[in-house]
Amino acid sequence: MELLMTCLGAFLALTSRHAEASVSLAEAAEHGAPKEFPLCGDALCNSIYPGSWCRASNGVCQWADVPCSCQVTSSPPTASTTSTVTTAGSITSVNPQPTTSQASQLCGNELCQSIRPDSWCRASNGVCQWTNDPCRCAATTSETSTTSAIVTLPTTSRRAPDEERYVRTDKSLYVWNTGDLSRAWWEWTSEHIDLLVSVCRVHGFKRAIVFIGSLEWDWQIFQGSMLPHQENFVRLFAGLRAAGVMPYACFYLNDAPNDLSNWQRAADVVSAVHHFNQAFPDSRLEGIDGDQEPQSISSEYLQMNEVMRARREELGSEITLTASLKPGWLSRTYQGQAMLQAALTSLDVGMIMAYRSSAELSQAWGDQALVLAAAAGKGMCVAIETSPRAPETDSFWEMASTDKTRFLQMVVDMDEHYRSGADSSLFRGLVIHDYEGFFEAMYGMKAPDYPGRVVTTLYA
Repeated sequence: MELLMTCLGAFLALTSRHAEASVSLAEAAEHGAPKEFPLCGDALCNSIYPGSWCRASNGVCQWADVPCSCQVTSSPPTASTTSTVTTAGSITSVNPQPTTSQASQLCGNELCQSIRPDSWCRASNGVCQWTNDPCRCAATTSETSTTSAIVTLPTTSRRAPDEERYVRTDKSLYVWNTGDLSRAWWEWTSEHIDLLVSVCRVHGFKRAIVFIGSLEWDWQIFQGSMLPHQENFVRLFAGLRAAGVMPYACFYLNDAPNDLSNWQRAADVVSAVHHFNQAFPDSRLEGIDGDQEPQSISSEYLQMNEVMRARREELGSEITLTASLKPGWLSRTYQGQAMLQAALTSLDVGMIMAYRSSAELSQAWGDQALVLAAAAGKGMCVAIETSPRAPETDSFWEMASTDKTRFLQMVVDMDEHYRSGADSSLFRGLVIHDYEGFFEAMYGMKAPDYPGRVVTTLYA
């Protein structure tokens, strides 16, 4: 009976996730609840958590720990059953017989560590760190078996709610190429476009920041108010917009980060994007991110941003101007103020490159950047690195490629951290850098080598 009630609770919670009303098992019995439920086995597990399956060894779903066996021997509950199912919260089963399941015997740190070895029961709110499962130990009683035993089960997979929050998290994806640095960055075929769009859809990226060329190599094209390989980007940006993903352009001045020669040419990128938007409204770019990253702020760097802003005003454009900001600029000064704050002068929004393999250190840089953004009255995005080519100390590659659920949960936690801080009103979302490394971490191969046209799951 207990197994049957547990299966019913998991199924009803799944199929009525957005319902507001509560439904009792007794009412279900009154209305002729079937003895065998539509979903069980692998089908049930996959519906709770994509990619999960029913483990033959113990009859529960992989990653979800929801009973999934298709063998139901108990009769359906009668009207006298006192168990209830509350779709808005958790499934609470009241059974005259004491429970013997392992889940009901665990609470506190033991329960949390059984879900995730490095978790613990947070005293502040009584839920497990990283999984948010209720874990507070209830008062026990030595009553006889006539005393009701209360068992609380999660409404869905222990992982699924966090991954749903991850998808909803407001975030951007930085895109340098089609997913392989060894291939031409501009060769956006229809297959490459479909794959990128599917990644953005499945993961919930709201924006894609796409490289469109450098002034060292492509200035003459920009000067003619066009984008390099423009026909490819017309298709790419239209595909992104059709999927609800806002495209932004990324460029840099010169290959050498400290080479700021010809900084005046940056204004021509603004002109090219402005005219591109006029010619192709269905492919319209929302903004431009400058990715020239000198070690130090200088007058040339500031002038580069100033001429871009001046050209935008001259054209009457609404393009958002942003730039990638080095963490070294947080503590170093330029003419009496932090370099990062000075860099924001002519920008609308900054993007701090909080590239560390430690979430705590990365967040510390993000917090400092938000303080300086508040002083400048500007917005701030926080970027994290996933590339395998970056130094090990600067990238979440190892976590993302070996413990994907932990990485996705970290993204959720970081977003919540910044949105609950003193300067949360200036936080403009996380940026994951970059598509090539992120795709390989999630799916185990370079994007162009992926056998399918689109992805349908968060990871392989």
